[in-house]
Amino acid sequence: MRTLTFTAIVDSRFDKDLEAAMEKKRQGYAKAIKGVGCEFRVSSVEEINFPAEKPYYSISNRNGGIMIPHGKKQREEMEKELTAKYGDGWAVITPEPSKQLRCYYWVEKPLSRKITWNDVMGAINSVCAVPYKYV
Repeated sequence: MRTLTFTAIVDSRFDKDLEAAMEKKRQGYAKAIKGVGCEFRVSSVEEINFPAEKPYYSISNRNGGIMIPHGKKQREEMEKELTAKYGDGWAVITPEPSKQLRCYYWVEKPLSRKITWNDVMGAINSVCAVPYKYV
């Protein structure tokens, strides 16, 4: 029997009340999966903390960023170079520490052809789209 697995993630960069957001997702997934007629298992909620990162230069017309050099002289040279090249289209970004809550799901569908994996994935996507994996 194939098992569909996915992870529900709630991030403090996007949601202020993590516990409430995760509980809303958990209830939504449970209702959607049961509505299709599948069985599922859920892990306990796992908390992951991400420390603050080093500051970097962000350039508005470019993806990603450039790490800030450590030396003061190198930093001043980099800032002059960026101002000459991009004008005021750059900024120093200092990412703050963040926290995630994760919950893992394992979904098993009955062996009948009445329910398809597309039905199961459609039900899950109705709550929040997630990447899937079969085990």
